[in-house]
Amino acid sequence: TVAALLCGGVLVAQHMGEHDGPAINPFREALMFPAVVALFVALAVRQFPVEIPTLVSNGLESLASLVVPLIMISVGLSLRPGAIREHAVPLSLLAGVRLVAAPLVALLLGRAFLTDPDVVRLVVLEAGMPSMMLSLVIGARFKLETDFIASAILVTTVASIVSIPLMQVVAG
Repeated sequence: TVAALLCGGVLVAQHMGEHDGPAINPFREALMFPAVVALFVALAVRQFPVEIPTLVSNGLESLASLVVPLIMISVGLSLRPGAIREHAVPLSLLAGVRLVAAPLVALLLGRAFLTDPDVVRLVVLEAGMPSMMLSLVIGARFKLETDFIASAILVTTVASIVSIPLMQVVAG
């Protein structure tokens, strides 16, 4: 989903929003995304017998434990009081598509084309994940409606507490 957001999402945001300067190449954007760069570095390092020092490993673990709280603080700071009430209908539709319709479509397609039930459950789980923080970053970059995006992240994250276990039961 990150690759889809970085490629397709950037194209849509670029078209719908405002951006100063030349057009952005979404494929370059995806390749230069910090997590993708880190993945390439990790795969390269893995090819050599490199021992990561305990101090570095512990430092990275400490930084990793801060990611979710910092994301939640960032979303909280982006929320505007009353935005959820103001956008109740579009947010409900978005949550329904993101948390119910997408996993059900994934379930139907998964059962039709995949043979391993564990893989089907994984596809359904991935399809039913809430909206991600990266969409807020892209929205801010292209001057889109960030209060709606932040509200969508909050609503889908809270609703996923119920929808994810339900979809996993449905997926069998």
